[in-house]
Formats: sequence, structure tokens, C-alpha cells
Amino acid sequence: MSSPMARFNHIPRTLRGKMGSDFVASLVVTFSAGVVFFAIVAVLIVALP
Repeated sequence: MSSPMARFNHIPRTLRGKMGSDFVASLVVTFSAGVVFFAIVAVLIVALP
């Protein structure tokens, strides 16, 4: 049975293989999540009067 979570976990695994470190991979994921969050907040600040 292939669950969506198993499919999702496969992506960081290939990423980790390239970078060779769990820490770096998790750092990249956290950083990109932070960038997306900051972008949403910035858009809201601009959109609201």
C-alpha cells in the first residue's frame, strides 16, 4: 500500500542522498516553509489598507 506520506517521505530521501545530510535537508525544508510564510504575510500587509 503506498500512502501519500510514504510518497512524501521519498522526496526528502532523494534530497538527502544528494546533500548527504538529514540536517541540511530538514534545514532547507524549514527555510523554504519560512520563505513561503513570509511571502504570504508580505502580500497580506500590502493587500490590506
